[in-house]
Amino acid sequence: MREKQVILLIFLTLSSCAYKPIQTDDVTFCEPKSFSEKMIYRATRSPTLTWIHPATSPTLMNLTGFNRLKDLGYDFFKDLGGESIQITTSEGAMIDGMYFNPEIFRMRQTNVYKKWKVLLKQPKNYKLAQMFEVDFNSNSLPSFFSFPRSIKSYKASKKKPLGVLCLPASGLIYEFDPKFILTFLLRGFHVVAINYRGVFPGDGVPNWKGTSLDAKNACHWLKRHINAPFDDIIICGKSLGSGPATYAAVECQGATLILDRGFARMSNVCHYSLPKIFKYLFKPFAKSLVEKYYRYPNEDWINKVKGRVLIIEAKEDEYMEGQAEQLFEALCKKKTLEEKKALKNSSWIQVSGGHYGSYWGDKTPSWYTDEKSQVKLDNFLKEILKH
Repeated sequence: MREKQVILLIFLTLSSCAYKPIQTDDVTFCEPKSFSEKMIYRATRSPTLTWIHPATSPTLMNLTGFNRLKDLGYDFFKDLGGESIQITTSEGAMIDGMYFNPEIFRMRQTNVYKKWKVLLKQPKNYKLAQMFEVDFNSNSLPSFFSFPRSIKSYKASKKKPLGVLCLPASGLIYEFDPKFILTFLLRGFHVVAINYRGVFPGDGVPNWKGTSLDAKNACHWLKRHINAPFDDIIICGKSLGSGPATYAAVECQGATLILDRGFARMSNVCHYSLPKIFKYLFKPFAKSLVEKYYRYPNEDWINKVKGRVLIIEAKEDEYMEGQAEQLFEALCKKKTLEEKKALKNSSWIQVSGGHYGSYWGDKTPSWYTDEKSQVKLDNFLKEILKH
């Protein structure tokens, strides 16, 4: 009898995960209803970000030595002028993050450069130096991180404050990619970067609904803090962060949305995180599981964004292959051919590099170091500043 019960339970579990893409016309979160759906959701919701990006697991962080690197990343951001913040949401979750004032950053640049050039030259910090993609033959903080000389601050172009909300890939802002934040700090923007709820050390469960609400709450916090309308705020989501970013841009009407190597739907790319031997065996199951519980349907949300949108596609990004096109088609819904052509020039740029950077196995360094890519971003930002 017990064996029959187990077989029935497995059947219910798998049958509830038959892959059926769900289309939505509004921004809503679908909660699991059946017994099997609730069972799967409870079993998978806590480690969601762990299997997407193992570095979010505290145990793995300690075993691999990443925990020390995380602490170094935190110290680096504090030296840049990062102010620790905590945002309590209406649902009772707590978001941990950092706020960066561009004026403080500007005053600290030189000292930070001198200190960290010495630190990262030490053999024990070799791994972090590789992750940061630093250039020891530099003479300033921007050149230390291999940013092109063409980058200029926009401070003089607009008297009112400009803010950027940076939403990271793995849920952890100290994830060894300071260029993500420096991209906007060097240009004179106020920046807020958050850890999603339930990730170092926030309270709550980092499921797709919670992380999306985190982005919305953080955007409202930034709006209040710099006393600016959503029209003067950019929401930038990288990789996994493109899901929460798109949701927040819909909820915070008027904000600009930048999707940095993002996806159209999470279920389109979830199988890439599986080992090759399991990829094809479990791809349908993985897609079904993610579509039901961790959907992030960016293609359903993106045409509801009222502010400007920029889709960034990396040339050698095997993880997000084809996703930029899907996002763009969703953005162009109900537009004429001429309108689509005009939008393509202003809302989609292809940059150099892959999904992560050379340390993680990409053939080239991340796109932040490429001058042509940075000029394309500058052109988009200048267009925003005109309005």
